[in-house]
Amino acid sequence: MAARRVRLVAAVVLAASCLVACQQAKSVDWYKAHRAEAEEVETRCMANGAVGEDCGNAALALKALRAEDFARAQAATQKKIEDGSMWPSWNGKR
Repeated sequence: MAARRVRLVAAVVLAASCLVACQQAKSVDWYKAHRAEAEEVETRCMANGAVGEDCGNAALALKALRAEDFARAQAATQKKIEDGSMWPSWNGKR
């Protein structure tokens, strides 16, 4: 009876590990196009301390997306500085 349980547990563990191992890792480009899922994977990987291709690809995609966000914000700020709208005036004159 105990041997049967051990075999059953081993079979379940083997099947679960195959499901995890058989999944295709998503590419960096895929994660760039699906930011919400990349953030979810990054959160899960950091919480579990997990490492793997998916964790790495999600981290790389988010790093690139955050760099693009920063560059966009920096360009918008530079534009405001150049056109003078960065510093409002109280009387409408500059």
